[in-house]
Amino acid sequence: DARFPKMVVSVNDLPIDLKHKYQVRDSRLCSELVAASVVEWKEDRFSPNAVVTQSLGQGGVLDAHIAAILFEHAVHSAEFSSSVLKCLPELPWDIPVNEFERRRDLTNSRTFTIDPATARDLDDALSIDSLENGLLRIGVHIADVSYFVHPETELDKEAQKRSTSVYLIQRVLPMLPRVLCEDLCSLNPGVDRLAFSIIWDIDKSGQIVDQWIGRSVIKSCCKLSYSQAQDIIDGRVMVNNNDKVENCPEDSCWPELYGPIKWVEIF
Repeated sequence: DARFPKMVVSVNDLPIDLKHKYQVRDSRLCSELVAASVVEWKEDRFSPNAVVTQSLGQGGVLDAHIAAILFEHAVHSAEFSSSVLKCLPELPWDIPVNEFERRRDLTNSRTFTIDPATARDLDDALSIDSLENGLLRIGVHIADVSYFVHPETELDKEAQKRSTSVYLIQRVLPMLPRVLCEDLCSLNPGVDRLAFSIIWDIDKSGQIVDQWIGRSVIKSCCKLSYSQAQDIIDGRVMVNNNDKVENCPEDSCWPELYGPIKWVEIF
């Protein structure tokens, strides 16, 4: 990093692989990306003494530069340990009956997700229902991860270390194991999912006349992308009398619809 001064590193303190490259005068040593730690900086020296703590790979190689970025920002990229994975429920998993009894059942609401086309972890959903009294019932639903991640468990501690999912161009480093992010906690269409919801009853003037906040069970009817939702808003696509979507862009694969909801209700 050009913002830091040059450091003096003793050959004897080099990791074994780098020491070998130095001894055989391997030219690749000059372009090695490393992580170093300052151990001493005397006031009469222009440069600090340091030790190399980790070799990250050859400069100019993509994987090495990604490793350097992850190290620089303290991103935890290791695989999940067996102790963490033991905290997960066995598959296949279904929502227990008692969860339906203690939660609000919203599986019959007109619910859908809107995310990037390539998204695999769908963590929020929207529902819109028309009420008999002329009101609209708008719901925002967030995946209830707390059902699976209990305080002070190894899974909870690992999530605290990672604090967030990290998205790279080539891959994702998830905060939670993929079975949670992409399956059990992902609000995938056509399956019951645990959620934490807020629901507003709104009149024609946009005023909130009633609201509810609590734990729920939802079932999304479709997974829309941002561009598909925008096409619906702008009227670029439409539904015919057979409830088939027409005028789809050639590069757009229209999603599958689940349950009794029809496309005309989504549009």
